[in-house]
Amino acid sequence: MKYRQFCKTEWNISALSLMVMPLSAIGEDGPASSIGDLGEVIRHAIDGGVNYLDLGYPYHVKRPQDFYAQVRLALAGGYREKVKVALRLPSLLIRSPRDFDRHLEEQMQQARLKQADFCLLEGLNRDIWPRMKELGAIAWAEQAMWEGRIKELGFVFHDDHQYLRSVLQGYDHWAVAVFQYSYMDYRHHPGLSGLQMAAQHGLPVIAEDPFKGGRLLKEPPEEAAALLEEAVPQRTLAEWALLWGWHHPEVASVLAEISTLQQAKEYLALAEKAEAGMLEVKDQLLLARVREAYQKGRSVPCPACYCCMPCPQGIDAPRIMELYNEALMFVDPGLPRFFYRLEGHRPEDCSECLLCTEKCPREYPIVELLKKAEALFSNNASGCGAD
Repeated sequence: MKYRQFCKTEWNISALSLMVMPLSAIGEDGPASSIGDLGEVIRHAIDGGVNYLDLGYPYHVKRPQDFYAQVRLALAGGYREKVKVALRLPSLLIRSPRDFDRHLEEQMQQARLKQADFCLLEGLNRDIWPRMKELGAIAWAEQAMWEGRIKELGFVFHDDHQYLRSVLQGYDHWAVAVFQYSYMDYRHHPGLSGLQMAAQHGLPVIAEDPFKGGRLLKEPPEEAAALLEEAVPQRTLAEWALLWGWHHPEVASVLAEISTLQQAKEYLALAEKAEAGMLEVKDQLLLARVREAYQKGRSVPCPACYCCMPCPQGIDAPRIMELYNEALMFVDPGLPRFFYRLEGHRPEDCSECLLCTEKCPREYPIVELLKKAEALFSNNASGCGAD
């Protein structure tokens, strides 16, 4: 296992980190089918050198007690002392200052943790970060650190890099930032610009979701598949995804979901050769072409410029378009539908005032697209047509 220095500390983080709560289970029966193997996977990863575990948050787990039972089992017998454990505070569910304590304590009790090494404010963006500040998130976290319940405070960010600056400047002692960063996210929320901005602030970044919830491990579009088949050397889909993250010197670790022992063995072997700058120029150009091949499946190439905002009815059209496009790109509405519902989008509240369409510099038919998104995400159909 290769390790990288964790800024501002003497600790070195493993190039591969483990996301214990797999996003790829969303849209199926949930992770309960593989819950019995979870403890074994965690231990195998730790034995292979992984020293950072992110327990995620059990939004979609039908029986969270079973999930945490496996976590407790995996961390018993001295394994807890071998790793740093991160817990997440679900910002979308926090409505009062009391919710900070409630969500932290519930997770710590379930996992039997005396202390969380990292507490992450999840899902920060231009809307949620101001609300977290108003609710006193920083003061609460400093009190929790003083009490010894958590060691360090970090955040998970998903928005344009321009809004990242306000988060970085909002607290002087952030320990880590977590960004979604796959080869599909080169310019996206917050993309390479976000990585570089965090690095300028001396903040280590963990790149999560390299497989886009497992969708980059599935059969790619025909054009993308042809490009990858011609690549020299030949690499697996997982290898391309992981190497993309490790290639960037700003990335301290790649946080991957591992559901099986076979995956654990494959990813651990790849982590043995993780190096910054490991992708040649031809490899980077290839992945750019693969990204373009995927993006051809989008309904509308909305750049999320937010010119159409604010909406009088509070509808976040750019975010809905992002989720709708992802459902079409990957021919899989499961994960976008989950986030659509979790985030509480209500395009049916649209009054059809057409202000968004009038302000859109590309003149997209936003109202009609919102109706299509609502039709796709409001039912349980597995189809994903654009019509």
